[in-house]
Amino acid sequence: MTESFPTAFAGPTSKERKYDRQLRLWAASGQQALERSKILLINSDGPLDDGNPAVSGVVGVETLKNLVLPGIGGFTIVDPAIITESDLGVNFFLDESGLGKPRAQETCKHLLELNPDVKGDFLNEPIEELLNGENFLQPYAIIIITGPMRHSLLKIVSSAAKQLSIPLIYTHSVGFYSAFSLQLPSVYPIVETHPDPNSVEDLRLINPFPELVAATAKIADLDSLDDHEHGHVPYLLLLLHFLEKWKATHDGNPPLSFKEKSAFREMIRNGARTNNATGGEENFDEAGTI
Repeated sequence: MTESFPTAFAGPTSKERKYDRQLRLWAASGQQALERSKILLINSDGPLDDGNPAVSGVVGVETLKNLVLPGIGGFTIVDPAIITESDLGVNFFLDESGLGKPRAQETCKHLLELNPDVKGDFLNEPIEELLNGENFLQPYAIIIITGPMRHSLLKIVSSAAKQLSIPLIYTHSVGFYSAFSLQLPSVYPIVETHPDPNSVEDLRLINPFPELVAATAKIADLDSLDDHEHGHVPYLLLLLHFLEKWKATHDGNPPLSFKEKSAFREMIRNGARTNNATGGEENFDEAGTI
């Protein structure tokens, strides 16, 4: 019997249940954008100038953790270092069993255990060598660098990311102190495809574009319209029409105070026809609630 139920009655998929909370936040379109993204983490640039191995902070790895859990598409860790005792105190994803092993390999392995939907890989070569390869940075949506990093090399990575219009984040943490810098392309559009329904919308009433002014002019003689036309004037045009009437009696100023805005809404409501045989005028009701 359950097989005959419409699709609409089907329960959420396993993926929807898994990502339920974040889907409520950024919807399916946001989740798809996340799953298409691939992140590059440069966790160190090799041994320090004095020959000692570099100990990277945990910020980069923790950032990856917070991207792996919600389902990032994939990531790559670049880190030529070998795990030492000093790493065990700062990186939650490393333990004694990994001593002497590549740090990128062990970190990647434990991160992937958090979410089987995510793909991850690692490179043990220094980033300076990898940049010699053609289009190495091209596949990545964002580059994260965990300091410390030699300034000369940081400039090279920064320049390459800028040329490819890839956002770059540099972060360096020491104990409870952390600093970061952000490099974005000159053009970096952010499109909100899942807006808050309670957010304020700009209806261009204070500075209407010419086409909107022309459309409003066609209903200047609102009282001459028949009942059908009167009840079907778009509420946006009603707002602009009554706004012009208001400004004509208030020195060209729109309603500003709470008292004036209440009076303006009442003006709109009074413009509705109550003896309309076809029923109420919802367009006036809608305009009066803006």
